[in-house]
Amino acid sequence: MSFQERVAFIWGLADLLRGDYKDAEYAKVILPFTVLRRLDCALDAQSLDKLKEALLDGFHPAAQDVMDCFDLRDQIPRLRLNGLLSLLIERFSQVDLHPATVSNHEMGSIFEELIRRFSEQSGSSGGEHFTPREVIRLMVDLLFVDLPSNDEPASGTRTLYDPACGTGGMLSVAEDYLREQNSGVRLEVFGQELNRESYAICKADLLMRGASPDHVHLGNTFLRDELAGERFDYMLSNPPFGVEWKKAESVIREEHQRLGFAGRFGAGLPRVNDGSLLFLQHMLSKMKPEGSRLAVVFNGSPLFAGDAGSGESDIRRWILENDWLEAIVALPDQLFYNTGLYTYIWVLTNRKSDGRKDKVQLIDATGFSRKMRRSLGAKRNEISPEQIREIVRIHTEFRDQPHSRIVNKQDFLYSRIIVERPLRLNFQASPERASSLDAATAAILAGMDSALTRDQSAFEQALARRFRAAGVKLGRVLKNRILHALGERDCEAAPFRGPGGKLEPDPDLRDSENVPWGEDIAAWFEREVLPHAPDAWIDDARTRIGCEIPFTRIFHELQPLATLPRTGAGRGSSTPSPAAKTDSGAMSRRARAKAGSVSASTISTAWASACRWTTRRGAPSRPKTAVDACSSRATCCSKNPAAANCSPWAWWCCTIMAPPRSAPISWRACRWLRALIRRIFATSMPPSTAAESPGARSSSPLAFRIWIPIRTSPKW
Repeated sequence: MSFQERVAFIWGLADLLRGDYKDAEYAKVILPFTVLRRLDCALDAQSLDKLKEALLDGFHPAAQDVMDCFDLRDQIPRLRLNGLLSLLIERFSQVDLHPATVSNHEMGSIFEELIRRFSEQSGSSGGEHFTPREVIRLMVDLLFVDLPSNDEPASGTRTLYDPACGTGGMLSVAEDYLREQNSGVRLEVFGQELNRESYAICKADLLMRGASPDHVHLGNTFLRDELAGERFDYMLSNPPFGVEWKKAESVIREEHQRLGFAGRFGAGLPRVNDGSLLFLQHMLSKMKPEGSRLAVVFNGSPLFAGDAGSGESDIRRWILENDWLEAIVALPDQLFYNTGLYTYIWVLTNRKSDGRKDKVQLIDATGFSRKMRRSLGAKRNEISPEQIREIVRIHTEFRDQPHSRIVNKQDFLYSRIIVERPLRLNFQASPERASSLDAATAAILAGMDSALTRDQSAFEQALARRFRAAGVKLGRVLKNRILHALGERDCEAAPFRGPGGKLEPDPDLRDSENVPWGEDIAAWFEREVLPHAPDAWIDDARTRIGCEIPFTRIFHELQPLATLPRTGAGRGSSTPSPAAKTDSGAMSRRARAKAGSVSASTISTAWASACRWTTRRGAPSRPKTAVDACSSRATCCSKNPAAANCSPWAWWCCTIMAPPRSAPISWRACRWLRALIRRIFATSMPPSTAAESPGARSSSPLAFRIWIPIRTSPKW
């Protein structure tokens, strides 16, 4: 029999189980029987009686462990009851799997092909323990890029480890690759797996290949590291995406606090609902001092999840500070069996070449795929061998090109600052405002003047006189509580000062911003924030260093906005453009009127587009929408745009975009809106020049309509 004939014969035996077993259960019978037949042939036990005895404690302890994990002993009564046991044994005895006929490598390939077919047959659940072979091959190619080929013979032994080895696919593909590239190098594989059936398949695969099955262990990698103290030359893994580590939380936190960097999780702890970066820290702890390489596949979350100062951010920062991150490769979507999300291969090493030091290569391989003839679960795309070679070539060349960016590691760092603005209140001793106070205090305040005032000092003096007249001591805590109860936000009022005369920030106006690493925070703040919010300040005690990898934003290229047809020359003009005159029949009166005027809803749509654009491109600080950003206190800006703290952009936002109920949006939102308008104009001309001759600079009536209210703002 040839290789394909043996695979087809064993695969066909699953038809015997049809009706008595579900499709997803076939592997529980066929795979362990394949292992038994191989061992039976190796022991020259060709008789049916000896094979039947093998089902009962007749083989190597490792094989018995495999049978126990498959629960084969529980399957035997079921097979016997349905009259299948003797039939399966007889049919399996017809295929020759003797080592003299089928080498260890060929036997491993047969077993791998059976695993693949059963995994595909199980549908989406197959992806839980089966990584697509082309993804593994790409990871292996990137991992072993430093190994010499057969043209440069090498010898010795290398070690490879997978902390979530599943069915052992990565281990076997790595072995095959090394055998092809340099047959003089021997690879010893190690692994640990949580799922019993996946562990059994992996161990059986090692038995089929003639490798040591004792190097693979069963158990939770986080709870108990079965290979503690071991170090490896290479590491590969595809840990589960977005799986929480709550079961092992107490053990992990205890190790983090007790051992710090002497343990596995010294850099930090991510959120409990995603343990991806815990796997990465575990693997990094097993690098050899003289040098190791590892490749791991994640979803997009580890790139940017977590604010500055969070566990995820600290872990990324720790990796970059140690200069371990060599490259990240963005893979196409719909590549895995159980998820259609985009995934990323991280390549890390502690033996970077001189040219790669302090730099990180980002490779956009999202377009390197082809459609499959038949979908398998969520998998609809695959990477061809030619595309794998092209991705590896891009990685090896290490230069800027359309699908590659070379980034300094410091560019991923930033300082996160908290921007505060003062609380502004007016005061009124009215029964409605005093209703939130206790009855005794409200009774004392009942005799006060109920006129509204914006003068905090005068109101405090009146308050003190009232309490003295009532014979009650007015302490600092009570006075502060009364001021907050009787105060309402008022953008025209002076900043509110709390105990000790200290400015009190307004929580509703609190904002955060990411300042690029290496830039002077004070200078950046003066340039970017103060022009829009002159009363703002930085809470220095809450400044944090953060780290994120904005992969999408780095590869994004701005596209010019489409130009709207020009139909009018000025505000309120109904005169059609020459083009419209020559083709008046092509546009109805309603359409011309709609094109010639821009309503508040149109502006809101443009603003929403800006929000989506910045969010989609991975903006470090996404602007707020008009509804979210407009606070209840600032209605006065629409009534009185000349107020001291109403910037022209805030005035425009509240009076033009959604009058009259909304309030001005935040200073950051106005900054993004200004950028949007500049893109519409496609020019950086001063506003005065643009307002004087908008038609000369843009054929877009939208741009013209936007500039008119800004130019006429009293604060401009």
